[in-house]
Amino acid sequence: MLFQRASMSFSLPCALAAFVVLLAAFVRALFQARRLARRPVMVETDEHEGKPWPTVSIIIPARNEEENIDACLASLGRSDVPLAQVVVVDDASNDATVERAKRWKDRLPLKIMAAPDVGEPGLNRKSLALWRGASVATGEWLLFLDADVAVRPSSLGLALTHCRVHGAKVFSCGGIYPNHSLLVDVLEDVTYLCTFLFMPLRAIDDPADPITWVTGQFVLFDRRTYLDLGGHRRIATFTQDDLALGRLCKREALPYHYVPQAQLFECRNYATLSQALRGWARMTAAGAPWLGFGPGTFLLLLGSLGALGCSMGCALYALALGTPAATFPHLAVLVSTVGLLALQRRGMGKRVAPAALAPLGLGLALVVYLWAFVLRFGRGKVLFGGRELRIDRPI
Repeated sequence: MLFQRASMSFSLPCALAAFVVLLAAFVRALFQARRLARRPVMVETDEHEGKPWPTVSIIIPARNEEENIDACLASLGRSDVPLAQVVVVDDASNDATVERAKRWKDRLPLKIMAAPDVGEPGLNRKSLALWRGASVATGEWLLFLDADVAVRPSSLGLALTHCRVHGAKVFSCGGIYPNHSLLVDVLEDVTYLCTFLFMPLRAIDDPADPITWVTGQFVLFDRRTYLDLGGHRRIATFTQDDLALGRLCKREALPYHYVPQAQLFECRNYATLSQALRGWARMTAAGAPWLGFGPGTFLLLLGSLGALGCSMGCALYALALGTPAATFPHLAVLVSTVGLLALQRRGMGKRVAPAALAPLGLGLALVVYLWAFVLRFGRGKVLFGGRELRIDRPI
């Protein structure tokens, strides 16, 4: 009885708000998918058979990556494109990163060097490490690759071919992000969906708009273009190095292509839920200024997730009480949300079944975005690689 009375006063407005959110999400997803479909696609060609590829240097910044560096280097050893160099720049690791990397010297054209020791506060040591690696690179092209990334054998060839066909001098793409933790997986179901829905693709595609997007885990650069630009040295004062680099490329009108659906690499971002919560909160807070996300965007996101959470909570409560008919609108919201996430998982090549844990993923995502809101508008700082850095004011 108590539940039914509460349903009359609160349940229907909550369900209505949730339906509005879902409708807006479906419409936005359709528009985003349509815009993505108009972007340049990857091109496969056999024109390089029997002909030499351009020379390529791989530059990998590494800080305490002993658990990942072997898989990264092993994947490069399987590349269809011969590598001129693989430069690992160690950023003061205190684990076995360097020792493990040295094991690959007989199998790869490997050079291991230390990142510059810069005492000046406020500088992004990852950017300085990348610039240090680029300064000794000899390849015609430079591939900046994170140490926790593994590439497919065909990845580099596909990226180089894309640049040749489309005349691009800078290339970046999306990847595949497998998770061995179910909790991390269901959290990222929601964070990926929110990223997709809120990504300003129109602004990214507009040459006159400074907003852009780069996946810093995989960035391919024509070497001469990179050096003429000033590369990572020019953005060393910024925390969000990838988005700063992308904005610099756009401002200089460089032929840059971002292909989110290419999936040329695999990366396991986070091994545990606590790492995922901290990491997503940090990335969201640090990236928000570069994408034009102000307090209004955060409040819209939090309000939308809150409406869905309340509605799905009502549905689960009704199911637990054995009175599902009393909250049919909420059950419809629950089923629709699960269906939306199932479609996303299918499109990403993942198992569909974990989409049933949508309420749990949504609750975890609320924690992430509340945390990000506090970091962005409260503390104004984030923790990267054990170092506290201020959140940027974009160039």
